[in-house]
Amino acid sequence: MHNGNGTIEVRDIRLQREDTTNLREELVASLTRPSSFRSIPSILLWDDRGQELFEKIMDCPQYYPFRAELALLSGYSDQMVIATGQSRLIIELGAGNCRKTLAYLTAVEKRRIPTAYFAVDIAPDSLANSLAQLLENMSSFQYVICHGMLGSYDDCVQLLEDNDAFGGEDVLFLWFGNSVTNLPWKTAADLINHLLCTKSRRAKLLLSVDGCRNEELILSAYDLPGRQSRLFMQNGLIHANAVLDDKVFDCADWDFEGSWDPVSAMHNSYHVAKRNLTVQVDGQIVPFTKGEKLHGIMSGKWDSEIVGRLCEAAGVTLERNWTRPVDNFGKSMTLV
Repeated sequence: MHNGNGTIEVRDIRLQREDTTNLREELVASLTRPSSFRSIPSILLWDDRGQELFEKIMDCPQYYPFRAELALLSGYSDQMVIATGQSRLIIELGAGNCRKTLAYLTAVEKRRIPTAYFAVDIAPDSLANSLAQLLENMSSFQYVICHGMLGSYDDCVQLLEDNDAFGGEDVLFLWFGNSVTNLPWKTAADLINHLLCTKSRRAKLLLSVDGCRNEELILSAYDLPGRQSRLFMQNGLIHANAVLDDKVFDCADWDFEGSWDPVSAMHNSYHVAKRNLTVQVDGQIVPFTKGEKLHGIMSGKWDSEIVGRLCEAAGVTLERNWTRPVDNFGKSMTLV
């Protein structure tokens, strides 16, 4: 069942294909809100260039989340595979570079049950490159076959709402990288509900969440000394210009700032105006004063109690949790 011809099929599941109308509308609405609520949709960070920049972030010693998650998967994947049952269909949301996924798929291969793995991501070149590298690392595999799906979380949900998609096969979703905490609470809960609460198939979710509360470690991880964090954030402005088909943002006008809020257990990354300026968005003049912030992305640091509340909001039950603190920071995997 392995990818014997050395290639991986990538299915385009995007509802809009190359049409960026919906994203453009979301971006315009986000920029023309009252000043304290303005933002750049975080999905703009994850194009091919953004994925390339994030690869460099993961290789930085200060960026603990990648090392912690890889250590957790390397240590407990065998247990996780047993706990998730005999799912023959695995779908990974926001697969990225698939470097951590290999540890889990290696444990899946050991059970010697034919399994189809689908990596879902929105960046076409990055997805193709990641799958090619994964296939190379899986050259000896006989039971796991890899596929790609080009699209967003919403595209994946829409595909799965088709009762004929995948023939009603039971599915295990992988959602690694603490990505669930990048979404607003209700959006994350609704997405989990749509994925798991379906009559057409049985589904489980293996969810990765970062529970670190060490302020020094968090701030250093999200503002790296080599400017990798800043370049990654700047890419969001560059992508916004492409979506708007206009040079609305000049990166030279914007600085970067990260902040940690222990009450909400959330790290936020912002673009900060270096001077008083105005931008024109769809014919609307949007002023920014010096020091005004434009939200870029958030990253929650959630313990098992918060994850339990999220599951309750999603209408699902938390079955099991694996936690492995490493060097004073924590990472957990939750089976839902």
